[in-house]
Amino acid sequence: LDTVVEWRVDAERARRARGEPALSDEDARDYIERFVPAYRVYVPALEAHPPCVDFVTLAQSPDRGVRRVDRR
Repeated sequence: LDTVVEWRVDAERARRARGEPALSDEDARDYIERFVPAYRVYVPALEAHPPCVDFVTLAQSPDRGVRRVDRR
């Protein structure tokens, strides 16, 4: 989840570089970090009780590649 914050900051930087309206780095971090506590609570519960029979979890690396694939 920490990587998600940085990815959003990167996305906002890219928007600014294209001349599009975008959040500042600080505003992007503030916005996303408001949701992180909820994800920290809900994601483990979803993993413990998957909503379907075929549940796949993709663990991403900081370079945005897939680090691991778990199937249940």
